[in-house]
Amino acid sequence: MDYLDEEQRRAITMKSSFIGLQYKEHSINLIDSPGHMDFCSEVSTAARLSDGGLVLVDAVEGVHIQTYAVLSQAWIDKLIPCLVLNKVDRLICELRLSPMEAYNRLLRIVHEVSGIVSTYKLEKYLSDVDSVHFLEMKCVQYNSEI
Repeated sequence: MDYLDEEQRRAITMKSSFIGLQYKEHSINLIDSPGHMDFCSEVSTAARLSDGGLVLVDAVEGVHIQTYAVLSQAWIDKLIPCLVLNKVDRLICELRLSPMEAYNRLLRIVHEVSGIVSTYKLEKYLSDVDSVHFLEMKCVQYNSEI
């Protein structure tokens, strides 16, 4: 969906673009947003317009800093991300990995992404626990003043 000349020349998405699809009684709007860190505002805007999101991770390059940013944005906007491992064929064609080596690389990526998401969940949990603890301390303080 890269329609700008510069996008095609550099082979990267620089501006978000969308396409609307109809499937039976459902309307599906797909938004292609940039994966490069320089265009994070495009990702933020696309996330605010979405109900869910696909997070593409290159099977050869693995998780990058932008993956963290996209998963964080999905967490903030309460979106459920779906991990898509992209360019899996490169593991075989370019890197000449054995099936077990390719499997282990893909498994490592899945675990890394799961770890990132778990970190956001843990931070939320700890924040909630701190809030409850703070309220309990306020109640104890209030009751002791009465």
